[in-house]
Amino acid sequence: MVRSVTVSRSDLEIPVGAESITTAIVDVVGGASQAVNWISGDSTIVSVSASGTSVTIRGLKAGGPVRVTATSAFDQSKSGFVTVRVIEDVSCAAREIAIGASVTGTLTASSCAGLSPFGGVADNYRFILSEQKTLQFTYSSADFPPALFPVNSKDQVRWFVRPTTHGLFAVLPAGTFNSAVFSNSPTKLGSYVFGIAERLPSDLCPVIVTVPNVSMSMSTYLSCGDYIATAEPKGTRYAQTFYVQGLAGSMLNVHVTSLEFSPLVEIFDLGADELAPCSASGDAGTAVSVSCKVRDGLGIINVTAREIGSHVGAFTITIDP
Repeated sequence: MVRSVTVSRSDLEIPVGAESITTAIVDVVGGASQAVNWISGDSTIVSVSASGTSVTIRGLKAGGPVRVTATSAFDQSKSGFVTVRVIEDVSCAAREIAIGASVTGTLTASSCAGLSPFGGVADNYRFILSEQKTLQFTYSSADFPPALFPVNSKDQVRWFVRPTTHGLFAVLPAGTFNSAVFSNSPTKLGSYVFGIAERLPSDLCPVIVTVPNVSMSMSTYLSCGDYIATAEPKGTRYAQTFYVQGLAGSMLNVHVTSLEFSPLVEIFDLGADELAPCSASGDAGTAVSVSCKVRDGLGIINVTAREIGSHVGAFTITIDP
């Protein structure tokens, strides 16, 4: 019998005229045949040329998404598929980058247009997460001021970020994501180094970027800079900051608990005319919940201690849409 048919990748983006080889993984028992039949959902956009469990996928014209399906020849109720998009501009095809890798690239006048908010060009990278991970993005250039969209996928919104000295940190769920790297000054191009590495939550001190529906357990010091909360009593505190991008007009619902300090939680709506936060505080061991509507979908969450001088403590934060 055939237990299942899966395809080695779930998404594929190729330029017109390019080819890519993909493989079907057929789980069988009892000596059943592993043969599969491949078919394109739209043969005018994507053609397939099968060789056993492998298939060569060719982009014929820009379009998609198109499903390329592998169906078991032994049991036609078992199948798997890859979603294919064919793009016009070869320079816009996403380059695969592995977590833990660092790549050297060059922005030229022929790089991909349309990804940069400044009207310049960009290079497009893709990475895949099988589970939620905490990532650090690093991007540097001696030739131009670097900037990037760390996340740009069909399921997530874009974030425009100029990396700090330490890079950018993001907590992301499982999925396929693109990162567009570009120059903050479209007239300045040249070489760059771009990397993605996995980090433990305890490593994080710079701003953390995340999306709703991601839950994080933070075990770290509240030692990220000198933060002055808007709530009384006034004074310098230590904090952890989260930069959250959701849908415009959505509610950010934040829940924080700590056994080691009394949490003070503030949410700032960056789309508001005045940066007056939604805030709440509570005692150690009790959950502190704050809800705030963010007009443009962009908010900043600051977690700090209610008491001035409380510099250390672990906490758990959950961010819901």
